[in-house]
Amino acid sequence: VQMSGDPGALPSGRPCVSKRGRTRAAQAPNKPVENQIDLESLRLSSFECLENDASRGICPQCGHSRKYYCHECVLLTPGVAAPDVALPFTVDIVRHPKEKSSKSSAIPLQLLSQGVKLHTFPELPVFPADQTLLLFPSEASTDARETDWTGVTHVVVVDCTWFQTGPILKHQSLAGLRCVRIQDRGSRFWRYCHKAENIPGVVSTTEAIYFLLRDFFDAHLKQAYDGRYDDILWFFVFFFKLISAKSQERSAKRARLMVEGGGADVDLEELTSKIRAGELHPA
Repeated sequence: VQMSGDPGALPSGRPCVSKRGRTRAAQAPNKPVENQIDLESLRLSSFECLENDASRGICPQCGHSRKYYCHECVLLTPGVAAPDVALPFTVDIVRHPKEKSSKSSAIPLQLLSQGVKLHTFPELPVFPADQTLLLFPSEASTDARETDWTGVTHVVVVDCTWFQTGPILKHQSLAGLRCVRIQDRGSRFWRYCHKAENIPGVVSTTEAIYFLLRDFFDAHLKQAYDGRYDDILWFFVFFFKLISAKSQERSAKRARLMVEGGGADVDLEELTSKIRAGELHPA
């Protein structure tokens, strides 16, 4: 999603994929990028229920075995108890029907807050124009920190690939809505976006919503942030850490194979130390 920066440089949407429709890591998850979410400062609920065997279960609606939640029915597995985040407005996420729900960072958000609603294009409700903002960096968009939030009850967020935004934005339910944008941030999302390598402000849908909430808080409430919206990142951060751990395991294994195979002169202890410190990542 590009929700900030130069309006029109890249349409918003779920991070785009390679020409063959595949995804790959643009960088190791721990590689620092300016203005990313500071994971250490987040006040998140415990991941305990996600880390035990009870996190896998049968979806009570479709009957399929799922890990953590069912991405099709948007239901938690019986062994998972997710936090419930109170939002200052309803976040309406508009998804493209051809996008895989299993790969969307937005799907689990409805499980984390009663204030998040999922809609599939083109079946969209009619939003009250005078009470709704569209998160999109159009030429007429205003910075979220400088926007008048008085009377705003809905914020619409488009969750799709960059080239799918055109038809969605022309939908009668969205055309004419006031647009708001967030300031440039770096992303921690693990899916590669080859069309946005050098464009600032490209983040996942989940990150965009969190940044918008933070900008709203800073502009509207004008007090020290108390972490009230952090749990909207609960699943996102859990998956990020899970993928980071696996990435480091692969790096350690690659280093071990180099030593065992008589490759370059490698100090395994030094490599392992650098991996743990986040200084080395997979190629």
